[in-house]
Amino acid sequence: MAESIEDYFMVWGSDQAPYGPVELATLVSWVEDGRVTSETWVLIGKSGNWQKARKVPELRPLFGTSGDTTRLTGPPKIDPQTLRRVNILAGFTDPQLQMLARLVEVERAPEGALLIGQDQRDDSLYFLLEGELQVYLSVLGKEVTLTTLRAGDFCGDIALLNHGTRSADVRATTNCLLARLSAAALDEISRSATDTAASFLHALGQTLSERIRADNQRLSDIIKSTRQGA
Repeated sequence: MAESIEDYFMVWGSDQAPYGPVELATLVSWVEDGRVTSETWVLIGKSGNWQKARKVPELRPLFGTSGDTTRLTGPPKIDPQTLRRVNILAGFTDPQLQMLARLVEVERAPEGALLIGQDQRDDSLYFLLEGELQVYLSVLGKEVTLTTLRAGDFCGDIALLNHGTRSADVRATTNCLLARLSAAALDEISRSATDTAASFLHALGQTLSERIRADNQRLSDIIKSTRQGA
């Protein structure tokens, strides 16, 4: 058992059950034995957040820096029609969905998991297939909720396009099923299937434009309300 309540880790097993608490040395041995993979969810006692093992600072060196190994061939990793639940993919053809289904990585996030951390460097977009996500910012030590995402929504689009840092935190408020599209996978689509890449970027651009327009309207309403109250 860990000496401090903060110096422990929990592991979310493939059988959808938690294991632990364990100290770092035990967690490292589980990685070396293959019981914990880069995609395993780990609860960090210090922060109380669930994160993928590959994102836990103490474990990153154990997983190396190998890139995405997805290919345009091979069996789909998810039923292509499941991706049609995602709003921006609803108009895609069956062949286009089949291609995406081969490239995305299917992930499950338990309730409370920190899917995306503000200022973390990442390059993946997440399609939310089941569950609910909360997007928020930490401002002066307080959490400010920006929006709630539900099945059919997506997040992580900015980092996918510019490979920069995350602009907000995203936490699972329920158990979630997601499909992760990495920048490497998008690059592969762009090289091998330009029509699919064009359709995806067009749909993504439309949604981003709608979000910007809605944000501008909210800002305008706030300014009007402030002036009226002055």
